[in-house]
Amino acid sequence: MSEADPGHIADIVQILTFSPLTYGQLCMLKTLWDRHPDFVSGSELEQLIYDTDGSAGQLRGMMSTFGKRNRRAGATTPGAAKANNRFMLEDRHDGSGRLSYRLRPETRAAIDYVPELKERLETDSYQDFKAGEAQKFSASPDAPPQRQPEVAPSQRRYWAGGHTYGQESQLERFLEGGYWEHGFSQEDTDNRARKVWERFEQLRPGDWIAVKGYGGRDNLVVHKIGEITRLEPETRRAHVKWLDNPTLKVKGVDAGKPGDLNWYWTLVEVRNPQAVEAIFGVKVTGTNESQPPTEFPLNLILYGPPGTGKTYALQNDIARTLGLESEDCPLVTFHPSFSYEFFVEGLRPESTEDGGVNYPVQDGVFLSACQAALTAIGWEETLDAFCQLPREEREGRLENAPPVALFIDEINRGKVSRILGELITLLEPDKRLGADNELIVTLPTSKRRFGVPSNLYLIGTMNTADRSAVALDVALRRRFAFRHCPPRPELLDDYEVEGVNLGAMLRTINDRLHRLRDADHLVGHAWLWALRDGGTLADLQQVFANAILPLLQEYFFDDLGRVGLVLGPRFVRRIDGLASLANFDHPSREDLEEITVFELVDIEQLTAEDFRSIYAD
Repeated sequence: MSEADPGHIADIVQILTFSPLTYGQLCMLKTLWDRHPDFVSGSELEQLIYDTDGSAGQLRGMMSTFGKRNRRAGATTPGAAKANNRFMLEDRHDGSGRLSYRLRPETRAAIDYVPELKERLETDSYQDFKAGEAQKFSASPDAPPQRQPEVAPSQRRYWAGGHTYGQESQLERFLEGGYWEHGFSQEDTDNRARKVWERFEQLRPGDWIAVKGYGGRDNLVVHKIGEITRLEPETRRAHVKWLDNPTLKVKGVDAGKPGDLNWYWTLVEVRNPQAVEAIFGVKVTGTNESQPPTEFPLNLILYGPPGTGKTYALQNDIARTLGLESEDCPLVTFHPSFSYEFFVEGLRPESTEDGGVNYPVQDGVFLSACQAALTAIGWEETLDAFCQLPREEREGRLENAPPVALFIDEINRGKVSRILGELITLLEPDKRLGADNELIVTLPTSKRRFGVPSNLYLIGTMNTADRSAVALDVALRRRFAFRHCPPRPELLDDYEVEGVNLGAMLRTINDRLHRLRDADHLVGHAWLWALRDGGTLADLQQVFANAILPLLQEYFFDDLGRVGLVLGPRFVRRIDGLASLANFDHPSREDLEEITVFELVDIEQLTAEDFRSIYAD
């Protein structure tokens, strides 16, 4: 058996790393190699793949494709193994002219290296690769290494974009220019333009996009597919490396789950696994389907200081992880006056036509969310009726149920015992409907049967400057997982406002706050986020005047001397020349006379050099 050639390993590493094959499927290749090192016929190979645990259909197709490319590239003399060993299979003709295959030695060596390379692609940018490491598996040392995508294949998202502005097609321009763009300007403010811009901002290099033609909700023509290489938001343009694919006609497949945008939209994310496979030829699993990651907690609280993007993460990152749109997830904010009647159910006054008043029982936001979780599985009756089904039927209906979420902002500001009462026990994962230890109770007001469906996610946010996680209600803390959202000044390191480095300034402020207070009382990066693109000194002054300075005064209970220890003498100054205290017989008069009084400098008089002094002096 021939030895593996390092140069040829590099070619297979590139194929496997940027292919849609999963790591499990790569392991299946290794298993095939271990079991059957010799040549086998096509039918035997097919049977071997089916006998090995994995996605047999996709892998067989991939191997077949590489095998065909190999045959086109090499000699065709019967009985001779191919000299071209740049692909995954060797093939040969036996004496009767039948073609047989075996995995190349290079294939196994490449598979051993792919997990390391895949992990590196997920954590490091291409610019951070060391030249020596990049050339370690380079087939041609003189050739520049291939561009690395900004997202790993496992994190790739799939999109479909239109090509018609009004009645005029832009398809030819897109294909010749190597880009795709939408037709809305920043001045367009209608809902359709807003949705397209929101989705355009979610595009990332490494994502795949298909140029689609008009069709119905579930019918479309795919003219071209490609990989996004670079984005230009100012020109609403995504530069694309177009792939060589035939025009496709896709029928009977939605872009995503019910309620998602349909094919009529200018730009839509393709989230339906059937649609992804039909358009892009990729079989997706996991986060591309409606099921969230198995390790994702049912009850989660995002906590951190003010301005760290907790609510943004709630409505964007968390919603995306669950496979939901943020507008489909109700958001409620807890406050000291919020009660059980508004969260679960209660009697609320309702005027009648004759001027009287009724007090019907009305569902609160939590009960409505529980009902929505059942609606998602196709249950059209009430939650009370569902709770009366046989246990086995409840469990079966909720198995692999699509997720539904209820977002709770400022969850620590409400009084949990007043809002949830005895129902807090039902939040536990093993007490949910369909779980091993499910609990069903009778609501005290309506006397209806009630349980919490196992596909309902409760995601909250908590501002640690209001109350630390330690002081949170013990019963709530035991039933929720916690995810820290700290300030991230590194996100601002590359941005300056008239020479003031935003990341360095924020990092210094938080280092000093950590010394004087604690990790719960810091300043979040979101306060300065809007200054990244064209912020002026006047904008920076307004952020300090309206957000940062009031927050620091709150942290130090209006002790401006400590604010001065954070920002420096250019922001806080001592007031001299004040009149002495009155000649009054007070036991602490002498001590009070020695107190130093400070005041804030007029923020509008501060220069860029004053702001730089926070971290430069």
